[in-house]
Amino acid sequence: MLKRDLFSIDPKTLMPIDDAGNMGGGRTSELPSDFERECAGKLAYPSEGTAEYLLKDLMRQDKPRLRRESASMQPYQCKFCRQWHLGH
Repeated sequence: MLKRDLFSIDPKTLMPIDDAGNMGGGRTSELPSDFERECAGKLAYPSEGTAEYLLKDLMRQDKPRLRRESASMQPYQCKFCRQWHLGH
C-alpha cells in the first residue's frame, strides 16, 4: 500500500483505504470522496506542460460546448496519483 496524507492507496484498485482498512478512506456519506472528485475516472497527464497544452487544444476546438467548458478549467497536480489532471 502507498501512504498518502491521511490514508493509504490500495495499489490494485487505486482506492483510498483508512487505517482501519475501510475502502474509500472510511467515508460513510453519499457525497463523493476527495479521491472520486479529484482523481477517479479523469485522464492523467505526466506533466503540467502536457496538461496545459491539451487544455489549449480543447479551447481551440470548433465545438462551442468544449470551448465553454474548458474556459474555466485549469491543470492541477493530483494528491493521489501525483500526475496532472484538468478540472474546475
